[in-house]
Amino acid sequence: MADVMEIFEKKSAEFCTYLQNEIDNNRYLSDQRKQQFRDMLQECADQSKKYQDKELAFNQGLQEINQKFFMTTGSNLIRKPFEVRSIA
Repeated sequence: MADVMEIFEKKSAEFCTYLQNEIDNNRYLSDQRKQQFRDMLQECADQSKKYQDKELAFNQGLQEINQKFFMTTGSNLIRKPFEVRSIA
């Protein structure tokens, strides 16, 4: 079971790094808004560690961030259907 959680931790960290780059490269966001989205992303990752179903908590947090991003910029931060899973 530890291996499964390690895989999830690695995949979620990689996805967060990808999303942070997408946020940083968005030309429509001010530096302040970029920082707010980076903070939300970090909070999502931190919060998911507190729940038994970490995958569900993380993916729900990402959906909320994507909705806020869309309301702010008019485009999706996450362009494809997504789920971070520990088992392929």
